[in-house]
Amino acid sequence: MTSASAGPGKCDSTPAPEVGPVVPDYTYNLEQTLSRTLSRTLSPNNNTKEPKPDLEPIAVAPPAADKGPWGWRWRSADWFITAVVAWSIASDNISYAIIVPVIPFHLEKLGYDNLSSRTGYLLFAYSGGILIATFPVAYFFHRYRWRRGPLIIAVFVMEASFIMFMLGNHYVAMIMGRILQGACSCVVWTVGMALITENIDEKNLGKHIGIALTGFTLGTTIGPPVGGALYKRLGWNSPFIFCIVINAVDLLVRLLVLEKRLMHNWHPTEKARLEVLACAEATAAQTADGAVATAPGDSSIAASTTETAVVPTTNPATPAEPKEEKQLSPFGVIVALLSIPRGMAALTIAFIFGLMYGAMDASLALHVNDTWGKDSETVGFMFLARGAPEFFIGPVAGWVADKFGPEWLILPAILINLPWLPLLTLRKSIVGFFIVFACTGFTENAINIGASIELAYVSKMREGIGSIHQFAALNLAFSVSLAVGSVIGGQIYDHVVPKGWDVICWMSFGGSLLLVVPPLFWAGDRPLGRRWRRKHAEVDEAAEAGAAPAPTVAEK
Repeated sequence: MTSASAGPGKCDSTPAPEVGPVVPDYTYNLEQTLSRTLSRTLSPNNNTKEPKPDLEPIAVAPPAADKGPWGWRWRSADWFITAVVAWSIASDNISYAIIVPVIPFHLEKLGYDNLSSRTGYLLFAYSGGILIATFPVAYFFHRYRWRRGPLIIAVFVMEASFIMFMLGNHYVAMIMGRILQGACSCVVWTVGMALITENIDEKNLGKHIGIALTGFTLGTTIGPPVGGALYKRLGWNSPFIFCIVINAVDLLVRLLVLEKRLMHNWHPTEKARLEVLACAEATAAQTADGAVATAPGDSSIAASTTETAVVPTTNPATPAEPKEEKQLSPFGVIVALLSIPRGMAALTIAFIFGLMYGAMDASLALHVNDTWGKDSETVGFMFLARGAPEFFIGPVAGWVADKFGPEWLILPAILINLPWLPLLTLRKSIVGFFIVFACTGFTENAINIGASIELAYVSKMREGIGSIHQFAALNLAFSVSLAVGSVIGGQIYDHVVPKGWDVICWMSFGGSLLLVVPPLFWAGDRPLGRRWRRKHAEVDEAAEAGAAPAPTVAEK
């Protein structure tokens, strides 16, 4: 047992000899730190200020020389992690959107009929792959916190799916290729987004999620025009060769990214800091559960100069075990999120947004071709016009959510989106259609970002819900509705002739009206609807009370 004067943080009456400049000591005696933590916890009446361990020097301590992988500082930096996830989302959405303007024309060349319905089934297959993979991915990678590995494996599977879709001219082969692409997309949207929430400080979380979701805009903007132009000039295989190259770049950046939780493997001072904090947290949790006992009002432990504390109910030689994390089943996670009003609002937004998105994607190319006689290249540039303004909305939307709350982002975006949807039924000018279509994309992207940020906050409210769970639930809600919307949109356009597109637009308008209710009363810490009701209730009470004087501070 060490003496009281031997450990760091203790005073010694003997003056230290002059030996030159003082070099900071970045090591810790974990036994002493644990003892001081126990003393402060067991003695609430002790007002003596115990010296706290100085953790700040650890955070800035230089790493050990010649240790750690190349470039580990920038490879685990916030900006690089966010950039990698943004690029992964972009490549994933390029893979999804690149065939949207191409598929109807290619199926027509192959001799198929009911083009809109068959296009809808291909989009349904993509969503089906997401649905199949969501539960096992969320369950397995919540228990085993691997993030980089599954992202790398998903790229190889995605490349194989491109080859299958490109070379298989049979419709069933196309369906199987889209299912594999959907499964890989599930990994990006769950494991990739969890990589951000687990490595980025919560106060900056909204901004980084907003930046990462600009990848969604980038993919849906670049994919259709590139796919339409390549298909028109170079044939069926060229869009998929482009996707293979894009995903090769994606593989490179995924290989480079490093998780911050692994830093202690090559950073000794980071390892020491994590061990100290882990001991303190475990001790506090054990004390709160009644595992550590002491007589009421007994402050002898805090006043003692010994370096150990008495823990009657545990073996002193054994460190305190942290409380086991509560595990929820995949369906239990869905139920838990739906039981929280904010979680239900975010999932409802994702579901209705997916219905609208899927229905329009399945019929847009045929509507433009039937109305104005334009080909896949024009449809692709229409998506480019829609996505160009969306590049600016991601960081701005994240900043608004961080600064004012998600409620100030979601509800205004829904209200701004409402008048544009009926205008999509106009057929006089294709330029006017371009502009209206771009406005709907701008507001829908803000709604999507707001729902993602809202669910990221909600997951911290309930024990057993991890970062990967929240995005798996969001991905599940979006994929199911996207699949249903794709089939419904294709069937409506094929069978409600010639007003199929109009029905889809008015259906989307009705869905947007329903979207107003959940964020109005449930989104954010202080929903706007509740603020409005509380304010009017206070005005009514004041009116009933007449000119009664306001209560003083003492009366309050």
